[in-house]
Amino acid sequence: MRPSRTAAVLAALLAAAVLVPARAAAPWAVVVSGPPLAAPVILTDRQENHRLLLAVRRDAGLSWSELDGRPYLWLTLYWGEWWEVQVRQGRLPTTSQQGRFYPAVGDRPAAVVIHGAASRPVPQPLEAEGLAILAAHGVPVRLAPDAAAALAPAALLGAAAAAGR
Repeated sequence: MRPSRTAAVLAALLAAAVLVPARAAAPWAVVVSGPPLAAPVILTDRQENHRLLLAVRRDAGLSWSELDGRPYLWLTLYWGEWWEVQVRQGRLPTTSQQGRFYPAVGDRPAAVVIHGAASRPVPQPLEAEGLAILAAHGVPVRLAPDAAAALAPAALLGAAAAAGR
């Protein structure tokens, strides 16, 4: 092979090695759902989803007690081609990777808990870029204390019980 052709082939292989893992390292879709959202928010830009996951601070875990009583939204991460077909057809199966997003309340930071197959979930803070991505899609990233109290799990259960009487 000539030197210029060898360089071109090596450059192409290097580009493929860099691009393929980035695509594989991000879920095809991230769905955020639950009150106060009127409908699920579906993020399907893989690069954006990759940046969202990179904004989860893995070096600064929070304690579970810091999340007690706080409202959260459900996160569902869809990995791979099969999930893409399901979501594009309007189906949102629940058997993918699950988690929770806890909006910031008062001086308590926004947090994410993602359940993985290999480890016990740990609450992690979500950095500014992740918050900006969610906010750009209409996901509330900060709640006023009174709104948070109304959306807390205990308050929602109480409202559901009262409505069922």
